[in-house]
Amino acid sequence: MMSMFENVLRLISALVLLAAVLGMGAVLLSSIRERRQEIHLLRIMGASPLYLFCLVEMEAVILCVLGMILGGSSLYVALHFIGDAVFARFGLYLDATLLSPEAALMLGAVMVSTLIAAAALDKDVY
Repeated sequence: MMSMFENVLRLISALVLLAAVLGMGAVLLSSIRERRQEIHLLRIMGASPLYLFCLVEMEAVILCVLGMILGGSSLYVALHFIGDAVFARFGLYLDATLLSPEAALMLGAVMVSTLIAAAALDKDVY
């Protein structure tokens, strides 16, 4: 029973990761389209395509890191307040350890997905 519940939670987290990557792609695409004139001006002033690529990637990394910090903080606070209630009601102990190996793997997957999404959108910059 518990294994099935854990698998459902893993599936939900994978779907949330997919939704987050698609959302980040939409935000970056919107940002690039809004700043098309600025990017064009940077190209006229001599900015290389690599420089523009790094700007887009850096924006994606900053958004991703801020999201990780906000999400981790929210998780820690939520588990602090409702962890005992979940254990009492469902018998499920939720650990507030933020940097477990599984969490580090998931955060790494989020970062790689972010970089891939930003690189895929980067073709619009040129």
